[in-house]
Amino acid sequence: MISAGVVRARLATQMPPGGKSILPSVLIIGGGLVDITAAGALTSRGYQVELVATQSSEQNQLLEQLQEKDVIVKTWPDALQLEGSPGDYEVMLEYGSQVDRIPTGAVLVNMEELNKGASPLLNTTFNSGLLGRIMARTGSSGYLSGVGDDLLREITIKETGGIFLVPPDGAELPEDQVLHGLAVAARVSTYLDQASLSPRVMAVDIDSKLCRGCGDCADICPYIEMRKNANGTVYAYIDKTLCLGCGACIASCPAGAITQPLQSDKQIVHTLRSMLRRGQVLSEV
Repeated sequence: MISAGVVRARLATQMPPGGKSILPSVLIIGGGLVDITAAGALTSRGYQVELVATQSSEQNQLLEQLQEKDVIVKTWPDALQLEGSPGDYEVMLEYGSQVDRIPTGAVLVNMEELNKGASPLLNTTFNSGLLGRIMARTGSSGYLSGVGDDLLREITIKETGGIFLVPPDGAELPEDQVLHGLAVAARVSTYLDQASLSPRVMAVDIDSKLCRGCGDCADICPYIEMRKNANGTVYAYIDKTLCLGCGACIASCPAGAITQPLQSDKQIVHTLRSMLRRGQVLSEV
């Protein structure tokens, strides 16, 4: 009760300009010991936790213990979709013709668990939106089985997207899985503890009027999505709370539609070196 009150008090504080609040909740897609441990740790911090889990005799007792701690346990769906924006997602669990809609501030996905159960979700979901673009970057299930944890951390640990992918770690001992679950819960908690998201000062601007809709920038950055306006014109869009400010998309834009009002010293030096190298080539010609 005290922890829940602290979370609500955080949300009541005034947000910075351009900021938006993060729902104090997390949806966990999994059901293994890592996910169950993470769910218990997060609910103990006062966050609302919902766990989508495959039902097995080995885990049923642990799942019942979670329910006693007010964790909502959902059965494995036929399909799953994710909509919304960072801090305010809506997860749709499809059970035949019925759809269960769950608002959540963060999503934790156990990649190893996606192919388990009577209805594997890896090939029947995540085909659109931010999670779909991140999943596309990490490739097929075969690739995911060997992908390094550092790569998935690089994609999801930036504490801006609120989507956390847990790759297979090969841990067999229960003690190792529990430690992994606690570490994952700490990552998610770091994100939720912010209570609000604000655009980075080095976030890029994309002029939809100049954009040609080629999609080159979206090929580089998973946070950029291609949208279509009322006239059917395709253009690039990025949520500024997601933008890391790396500037990689700027060089890929043939129309000059992407600008960055503020650059880091490292980016300025890199740009100057690129200009000097270009000038040297021209002088040699």
